[in-house]
Amino acid sequence: MFKRSVVFHTLVAVFCCLSVANPAAAEEQNTAIRMLSPRAGEKILSNHPDIQVEFTTSVDRDSLLVMLDDNDITATAEITDTGFHCRVPMALSAGPHTIYIAGNGANGPFEQEIPFSSRQYATVDQASTTNEWTVNMQAGNFHSNHGDDYVGTSIDSTLQHESMVKKGNWQVILSGNLRLLEQNHSGPTGADTFSGNGQNDAYGPRETTSDSQAQNQGSIDPERQGLDLNTVLMTAQYQGTDVHTAFELGDLQIVESKNTFAGLARNGGQLSFDYHNLYVSGFSVFGKDTFGLHDGFGIGFDDDDHLYGFSGGVHLLDKRMDVKGFYMQGGQQENSYSSWSQEQGNSGEVYGFLLTTDFWDGLLFSEFEYDRSDFDPNTGDTFGGNRDEAWRLEIGGGRDLYNYDITYERFGPDYDLPGNLSPNKDYLSVVSEPVPVTGYKSFH
Repeated sequence: MFKRSVVFHTLVAVFCCLSVANPAAAEEQNTAIRMLSPRAGEKILSNHPDIQVEFTTSVDRDSLLVMLDDNDITATAEITDTGFHCRVPMALSAGPHTIYIAGNGANGPFEQEIPFSSRQYATVDQASTTNEWTVNMQAGNFHSNHGDDYVGTSIDSTLQHESMVKKGNWQVILSGNLRLLEQNHSGPTGADTFSGNGQNDAYGPRETTSDSQAQNQGSIDPERQGLDLNTVLMTAQYQGTDVHTAFELGDLQIVESKNTFAGLARNGGQLSFDYHNLYVSGFSVFGKDTFGLHDGFGIGFDDDDHLYGFSGGVHLLDKRMDVKGFYMQGGQQENSYSSWSQEQGNSGEVYGFLLTTDFWDGLLFSEFEYDRSDFDPNTGDTFGGNRDEAWRLEIGGGRDLYNYDITYERFGPDYDLPGNLSPNKDYLSVVSEPVPVTGYKSFH
């Protein structure tokens, strides 16, 4: 009898040890629910998956709480005596997610977390598209100077589109603006016609493109009647642990430094590459302003009608210091719709470096920039180019409700840039501006 008791108590102790050693099994026995879909660790091919749960014991419906990634979705669940099911109301992004379920069952309170992952498509991790369509229609009855009545109509419709596809570390984005412009001027020559800017023209019907402006100023209004692609930008990028690269083609914004290309808007291409603390980039764009794809994508290396350049730098001291160098050159031999000059054309080059620091998280930051240009404002004469330089030193920072900024700038009288950017010339300034703000921003 004593031996049987020892054996019994030994089996009980072993069973208790196994239960403690496997808490997941013990928790599964104590829970009041069984996940039918999605199961723990399952990969779902949907961005609005169905959640189906079975009750293994009686559950107080009023105590049930269902959360998805910290979002309470209890109100969307259809609860019965045997379980509940619901469809995820929001579109899930590709990647990991967590369902949290809690409540009161016959054996007391329970809670359970179910991790899973989702994706929208079998071939890619994530894809999306957005379209915004606007239509502006105008019509009016007009009375001409010659006593005739006529009707003028105008339809201006735009489609703003953006698509994104992502797979692994790769992502491709396409955005653009498609425009339909139709104008009908039925009035006779000499009548007040309905022009594209909504004004009356007493000298007869006008086309969207102004020939007189082209003859007088050498520029052409970019608008065209019919269907036209106003803007387009294609971006392909790879984001790895240590490497990041991106290529952009279309309507670009080139940003190098405040004294050079601070926001050059042109059609062209740009390629960038980052590895750890090192980064390099290069670009090639039209020298003149263009509209949509009327003149192509803009990639080229002809100094007469393109701008191109490259830059590179390094982040130091845990990105508290940055050293960057850059070089750009090119020109423009004809006027465009947004810039015009009397000269036959211009060309030149500019190079420089930029040093930035921020050692105290925005409390004290600094920027020092030096640039040197060699610019010929008129390629049609025999005088050649002019060399000059520019300096800039800026110190600032902020904390709590205030910030400060002190800037010293000096531009030589012949300092100029290709692309008709019109920088400051023969200019010296020292500016100190203490400004109350609601916060501060580091340059990183």
